[in-house]
Amino acid sequence: MPEGSSGLRTAFVCLVLVVAAGLVWVVRRAGGALGEGPRRATRTTAVAALCTALWLAFTARLAASGFLAFEPQPTMLPLLALALLGTIALAFSRLGGRLVAGLPIALLVGYQGFRVPLELLLYRGYQEGLVPVQMTALGMNFDVLTGVLALFLVFLARLGPVPRWLLAAWNLIGFGLLANVMTIAMLSVPTPFRVFLDGPANVWITRAPWVWLPTFLVPLALLGHLLVLRWLFTHPGAGLGRAQGASVGVATGAATGNDGVSRGR
Repeated sequence: MPEGSSGLRTAFVCLVLVVAAGLVWVVRRAGGALGEGPRRATRTTAVAALCTALWLAFTARLAASGFLAFEPQPTMLPLLALALLGTIALAFSRLGGRLVAGLPIALLVGYQGFRVPLELLLYRGYQEGLVPVQMTALGMNFDVLTGVLALFLVFLARLGPVPRWLLAAWNLIGFGLLANVMTIAMLSVPTPFRVFLDGPANVWITRAPWVWLPTFLVPLALLGHLLVLRWLFTHPGAGLGRAQGASVGVATGAATGNDGVSRGR
């Protein structure tokens, strides 16, 4: 069974580490924007870093042990469900409110650009016989458009305000493309419900370091869309380039898990 070249594995691990570092950094930045004291900001950042590291280590250890599989026992499915439910809970948690209140909307959009190099790595994985073709842009995975459009929206925002409807449309498209590739992935695994029978089955994600794709990178993409959705609901009338910041009321709301009305940044 192909494991991927050392170059591909190294590039993938580097992408995961960069995204993980970015996650910790935005937690720190949100705290600074909300006026948190140094001790509290440092403590929150340290907790975020520790939880991220533990999750990556836990999932990698499970994959390396050979425990994760789709057959004969689908031990991979509970882990995927945990990652999905945990992401949704995080998006609407106190920490999610902190990120929505303390981060510029341009940052919440622009960070989705990591999906561009990710899709390039998936294409390379297909060339090496690791990734099924339907999970690449040559098949039915067009998720790279989300990353490209995210970077384009951020560029437009530097030239002038981007309409709210365009931001909402991008977020909806991104949701749809992410749901599409997640569905394709699940219909490619060796279960009775497998639809895509040509090429290798989608079992490479049960091994390290590839397990970080469905348990870390995909959840973070979903988290970003949920946070933008939450931002749209808590910042009525605002669009990209006219992002609103946190007032004392929003900062208090983010600290308690409630959203408030913000003033213009």
